[in-house]
Amino acid sequence: MSKTGELIGEYGRTIDQAGKVIIPAAFRGELSVQVKISMLPEGCLVICSPKYSAFFPEIDPQIIDIDKGGKFRIFDKFRTWADIQSIGTFVGLLNRVELWNPERLDRHRSFSSGMSFARSRAQLNSVSGPGPRF
Repeated sequence: MSKTGELIGEYGRTIDQAGKVIIPAAFRGELSVQVKISMLPEGCLVICSPKYSAFFPEIDPQIIDIDKGGKFRIFDKFRTWADIQSIGTFVGLLNRVELWNPERLDRHRSFSSGMSFARSRAQLNSVSGPGPRF
């Protein structure tokens, strides 16, 4: 965490057979006693402090306790939604953390980056026209 309350960084973590995972140490200042976990339409989970939960879409939200070692259990329905089995990637996004299946995250980033390129090209075309025709 860089500033107080900011969740920044990316961390891979193993998840045991019971669905227990340890929150990265960098996130424990903000996420230390309870978290609100919910499913996002992108196919990942959003984890945040309950005080920020009103800012995020909620699909079947749950409040989950975190033990003193920073460990919590991801319920099966959440693991199934996000296709998270034994490895997950925590991505800090300032006031929330997304938890992804690493392969799904890579596909999401590739798709998002392709969409950004397409949007940029469309915006450029709308300002300058489609360019020269040969």
